[in-house]
Amino acid sequence: MPGGTIRSDEDLATTANRELQEEIGLRAKSLHLLGTLLPFAKYLAVRSSVFLAQELVPSQLPGDEDYVITQHPVPLACFEQMVESGELVDARVIAALYMARGHFGKIG
Repeated sequence: MPGGTIRSDEDLATTANRELQEEIGLRAKSLHLLGTLLPFAKYLAVRSSVFLAQELVPSQLPGDEDYVITQHPVPLACFEQMVESGELVDARVIAALYMARGHFGKIG
């Protein structure tokens, strides 16, 4: 799941769209803020804003990572199997996927 640091001249949605372009080569025509996660609230002031990106179109920006980012598309309905198998262990990603699934449950 794309992510990164907010630049001083950006709002959250601009950062989300920039990170999408840098990390997976897509830009969202529509972004919906699902919420904010505090992964380790007791000890760190780190916040993760979770956006649902829709209407994606190709748009590549140069990234700042010193490693290759690979993509692994997975249907939303399958992520719990990945958690159970130990293939998906990042707590923020897991929480974001539950948030996305909840969003789709509300509209469908």
